[in-house]
Amino acid sequence: MTLKRRKKTLEIKKIMTNKRFLEYAKRTANPEVPELRKERPIHDTSPRTSVRGSFSDYQEFCGKNTEQMPLLISSGRVPMSVFDLLEKRTQLLTSRNPDKKEFDYFMNNYFDTGDGVVYMPNGDLIVAYDSERLRNMDSASSLVNGALDLSGFDISRVSGKRFSKSEVENMVKDTELSLSQVNEHLIWLALAHDDKALLKKYSESFFKYAKKELGYDTNMGVYLGSPAKVPIMRAWFVSRANSKSDADGGSNLDAGRLLGLASETQK
Repeated sequence: MTLKRRKKTLEIKKIMTNKRFLEYAKRTANPEVPELRKERPIHDTSPRTSVRGSFSDYQEFCGKNTEQMPLLISSGRVPMSVFDLLEKRTQLLTSRNPDKKEFDYFMNNYFDTGDGVVYMPNGDLIVAYDSERLRNMDSASSLVNGALDLSGFDISRVSGKRFSKSEVENMVKDTELSLSQVNEHLIWLALAHDDKALLKKYSESFFKYAKKELGYDTNMGVYLGSPAKVPIMRAWFVSRANSKSDADGGSNLDAGRLLGLASETQK
């Protein structure tokens, strides 16, 4: 292949990748896309409705997240969010006859997601929905202690919910939770896009399953990382059933399991 032809091929791939992302952004009204962005506060409390339903077409991308995310995006897929996973597990837990293979897969595995958690130097924390920064990361991304370095990034572009240092300090965290604590926890509510009905349905069905099958009375803990001297971002991680379906915001990006959802499941 000539140099001229190779350059043309790379340009076409770049255009197609951008086109796929823009189509996805339009479907989700993602305000991180400049063409779609409207003025709105970072502390967005508007509930997210289920625009995806329960997905069925997905593909694993295991390894270093910084290396796997570009492969996921170039495949025309988008990373599963915590919201997506809550919907999927709820569907499986409440179904009378769930597919055993699929049930075991989603309950016995942990998942990294496309949702980010931003740690500000002043102690503030942001739950970032379907993060642009995570979707754009690659092996050349600058990392700080295994997290994306957000130095110079316009934090106001992050779509999600922001919590002050005092709010974070007063949260019950780094321990397992009771059912009532889960349903009122600010982080779980944020990850569920303030869909209290979904969070309640998932937590109740999971607690029932965990008690019957595993003997657990407390579950779904929230674990957080620490701030650095510069703003940093990690990906939210949800653990497997026998690890109590915890939400972990302290994991490094150097290993994990991303799940790419096919475009037709995003309608």
